[in-house]
Amino acid sequence: MLCNQQYRDFYPAIAKDLVPGASLNNLIRLSVVQDKCVDIESEVEEKLERWRSEQSYEQQLEDGRWILARNRRSADGGLVSIRPDISDLKLRGKELQSALQEQQRLMQAIPDIVFVFDMKGGLIKWNRALEQTIRLSNEQLRDYRASSFGNQEGTSSCEEAFNECIQNGRSEKRLSLLDSNGNPILLHWIGVTLKSSTGEDIGVIGVGRDIEIQHRTERKLRQAAKVFQSTTEGVIITDASSSIVAVNEAFTQITGYEEQEAIGRTPSMLKSFRHDEAFYSDLWNSLKEEGYWQGEMSYN
Repeated sequence: MLCNQQYRDFYPAIAKDLVPGASLNNLIRLSVVQDKCVDIESEVEEKLERWRSEQSYEQQLEDGRWILARNRRSADGGLVSIRPDISDLKLRGKELQSALQEQQRLMQAIPDIVFVFDMKGGLIKWNRALEQTIRLSNEQLRDYRASSFGNQEGTSSCEEAFNECIQNGRSEKRLSLLDSNGNPILLHWIGVTLKSSTGEDIGVIGVGRDIEIQHRTERKLRQAAKVFQSTTEGVIITDASSSIVAVNEAFTQITGYEEQEAIGRTPSMLKSFRHDEAFYSDLWNSLKEEGYWQGEMSYN
């Protein structure tokens, strides 16, 4: 056997025995004895077989360092054993794994949908928000692609958003996904390309915010606005401090006050001397306690 000083440093317990002419069998036996194994013969045979099979494996030394054990046959039938120190590599790998786990926790905590696609459009990572929104399981999404997501007619698709991102490096648009029952889900999508350490495009990450509730709210507000303006009864809307923030057309026709004249003032602008203070006191108490008042009133 021949070895260098670094090899001896890795194995201080048998360093004095790593001398020219030493037998591999004896060195392995010494190592097994040092490890205080119960079945010495079986352990020696197992380690010898590992050497003969030319396997590569990681090994942690007593001082905490890590090495990569690689054994290869030489041209004359002997064995060449190489032991590079991979401690720094292991540390960086551990830090990277920790960072990836933190990234995964962050993805799962985000209430918006997160998609990650490879450059061919294959879905490679996503969060629970996607599963919950379109009602598909983790298993069902494993073979999904950007083109697998259906969309409502007349809206952009996930595939269109993905392709735009590949072409331009970024995309932002409204799109729709169909859930497992075929119901459309409206999303506000923002996507960017992912870069490698060398600046090469390696995929696309997209975030989709469910705007279906917002869309329904906007629709209801538009409907309410139509009712507000089309009713023949005068309507006043105030804020919490009783300042008028809106009036409808019927209010203007009934009172003669234009909207710009009424906004910022209080309903007391319509106060009539035909009603006493008790009338107005009952009116405001009813509004505060019951949320509404109904009755007839006149103004000057």
